[in-house]
Amino acid sequence: MMGSANSAQEVVLLKNVLALLVPVLVFAIVADATRSGPDRAPARFCLRPDDSMLVKLDSIPSRTQYQCIYVRNDTVFCALQDQAVHLRDRLTGAMLDSFTTQSATSACAVCAFGDSICVSHLTSPEFCEVYTLAGTYVRSFTPTGGVQVRGLHWDGTQFWATSYASDLVIYLMTPDGTVTKTLTRSGGVQSTIARDLVLDPMYPNRLWSSPSNGVPNYLMYVAFDTAAGTFTPLDTFNTGLGNYMAGIGFRNDPADGGCVYVSTFHDSCIWRYRVHEPNVGVEEEPRLPASGFALAVGPNPASAPAVVSFTSSGPADISIYEADGRPVRSLVSGAMEPGVRHATWDLADDRGRPVASGVYFCRLTAAGTTLSRKLVVQR
Repeated sequence: MMGSANSAQEVVLLKNVLALLVPVLVFAIVADATRSGPDRAPARFCLRPDDSMLVKLDSIPSRTQYQCIYVRNDTVFCALQDQAVHLRDRLTGAMLDSFTTQSATSACAVCAFGDSICVSHLTSPEFCEVYTLAGTYVRSFTPTGGVQVRGLHWDGTQFWATSYASDLVIYLMTPDGTVTKTLTRSGGVQSTIARDLVLDPMYPNRLWSSPSNGVPNYLMYVAFDTAAGTFTPLDTFNTGLGNYMAGIGFRNDPADGGCVYVSTFHDSCIWRYRVHEPNVGVEEEPRLPASGFALAVGPNPASAPAVVSFTSSGPADISIYEADGRPVRSLVSGAMEPGVRHATWDLADDRGRPVASGVYFCRLTAAGTTLSRKLVVQR
């Protein structure tokens, strides 16, 4: 009797999961029917399997001229040439916090580094400093090989850095600054320097950079192959700005899509450009998934543990991501028995820390198929 009751419950759950797929299919049909409508924003495609475009959306007042920036959720980390670091609200530009770096030299790159901030300084030899979010100095390190850091990004396991050279190069570095790989250009646009770079969390093996080849000032979309040690600029996009970019950040917004944020020299605004349409990457896919796969999350919104119900074929991975693509928690990984399965997310990250209120995405990856569902956490 107990086995029959469990089977009946699984049938009901499977029906509920499949019911959630109907709106996704309807959305896909409607979106496809309106794709060429006159109200659709013009796009400049890279002729690659990406949705790359450039639409200037708006700007936030930065109050000053920032050497470099980094966007994390609703906070923009901004570094100045006069050794100060500002934390500003992404929507209003309001100052949230600030501190002065220990070094008396100009800051030329900034990025989030786990629960800390990493700032590189323009000096000889160049070095990087690590601070807590409150501005407390932690440590410093010097990149090996005399690397001159002009852009800096942390992907969770290693640093990505650009450097001044006769031709643009990209370096991969350990947390202590040891250079483990040098990526050299293979075709595409030549540039001697990129003021900053940021990985594109919505597409694998892609990043955005800011070459300084003179007017017009443009963003550069780059494909990279770490195994081959190469990168290739795929396309450039004219920003229409009168000054070249000083810093770049990226945010995957649920409503606006993938957005690149840029600061420029001699400009007191941080500009936002849409570079990818919404509903791609870690967003909810506007298409019907392959047969045999389903995913549902509830309750939604969630203030207590959320239950993830899913079906898949073979090994599966279920993870939670922030809206900008940053990984939060791995829930399931490995072989799965056939049928409806369930996993519980306690609304905490991989370190057991409760996550903040906001928009998150639950992603199922199995057999080359990826499904994502949005989940709103309300504390």
